[in-house]
Amino acid sequence: MLLTADRGFFSYALCAAPTATGADLLRCIRTDKSAPKPVYVEDLPDGSGLADLCQIHSAAARGAEPVRVRVIDGAH
Repeated sequence: MLLTADRGFFSYALCAAPTATGADLLRCIRTDKSAPKPVYVEDLPDGSGLADLCQIHSAAARGAEPVRVRVIDGAH
């Protein structure tokens, strides 16, 4: 299953829940300074990359498992 989501509704929980069920999630996210900051893991041959999204808003959240995402930069 492929779910799509708008960039105005980002949250870590909304990224983690679908992937926990095995669904794929396609979404845009903001890139301003208050946006999530993916931690890059690996560049892929097609120009995209793998990154981890981590919660950062509280001490308890920082202990949660990151969500592995594929980053496709649409700014070009």
